[in-house]
Amino acid sequence: ELIATLSAHTIKKRNGSCEHYASLLSVMYNRMGFEAVVVKGEVKTGSKWSEHAWVVAKVGGKYRSFDILYGTYFTASHNAFTFYKKTDAYIESTHKWEREKYPVCAD
Repeated sequence: ELIATLSAHTIKKRNGSCEHYASLLSVMYNRMGFEAVVVKGEVKTGSKWSEHAWVVAKVGGKYRSFDILYGTYFTASHNAFTFYKKTDAYIESTHKWEREKYPVCAD
């Protein structure tokens, strides 16, 4: 499976793209018993949109977005937790995705 291959690459090489890191996080969450999927979409980087991947996981009975790379590299604070455990409403100004393909992250 692609997700397993990408996550193994990330561990072995200690680097990768956003899809590699999202795949690794998804595998880790799933192995811990949380339902998690990799979301493929786009993020706003300055004035343009770029391909990106992040994770949606069910935690505490609610789906939430986890995007550790966007907060680290594309926010002024460079804080990995800026986009950690967030709702769709929180991330929609900086992230675009085909919403019907993924669980809804709402309050």
